[in-house]
Amino acid sequence: MIRGWTAILLAGWLAWGGVASAQAAWTVQTVALRDLREANAEVARLGDLGLAAYTGFTMLDGLQYVRVRVGCFDRETAERWAAVLQTGVTPEAVALPLDAPPLGVPCVAADVGFRKPADWALVSHSGEQPTFRVEVAGHAAYLRHDGAGWRLWQAVAPPPEALPPTTGTAGLAGGVVRAATLAGRDVVRHALWGALCPGRLVAAIGDVAIVDQGDAIVACGLATAAP
Repeated sequence: MIRGWTAILLAGWLAWGGVASAQAAWTVQTVALRDLREANAEVARLGDLGLAAYTGFTMLDGLQYVRVRVGCFDRETAERWAAVLQTGVTPEAVALPLDAPPLGVPCVAADVGFRKPADWALVSHSGEQPTFRVEVAGHAAYLRHDGAGWRLWQAVAPPPEALPPTTGTAGLAGGVVRAATLAGRDVVRHALWGALCPGRLVAAIGDVAIVDQGDAIVACGLATAAP
């Protein structure tokens, strides 16, 4: 349990507890075409890259267009995906609000564990719940993702004992969460859902990927609340 000014210091640095997952649904639109066959070909091309794309119709100035889109995300994750796609997949990619995801398209959200201080490390092993040690201004704490959300402890030695295991397998080997590259960038995919989050996969637990996004460590998985 975190107490006193140490709690205030750590809370001011660590941004944990589902901040991003509460945001509205967004998607990444790659292109809008007049020809349905061309749109379907673009869906197939994106599928070959490991992206679960889909089409939707819209009208503009009395003309019908077919929009090709990828996924359902929180806003920040959609913008990160759009930046990845712009660099080497489709320069027209843009993050847009999504009124409602199509049937069968799950919404993915990034749950921020912590903004990375200078001193942090993954201290769990494969098969254990992902646990990190972080130190801010000489004060340390442990954060763990138990498959449902982040948990925070004041520093102890040794690290706190593992919580009861959740459904699914922790670690990196042989799961449904997989590291990949796209346009020369590290990304993370789910075997069934397709795109999860841009970033480097550092651990996984069940369907949740723990991802290093450069400035923060986040947990990417299904949004826990309706967008």
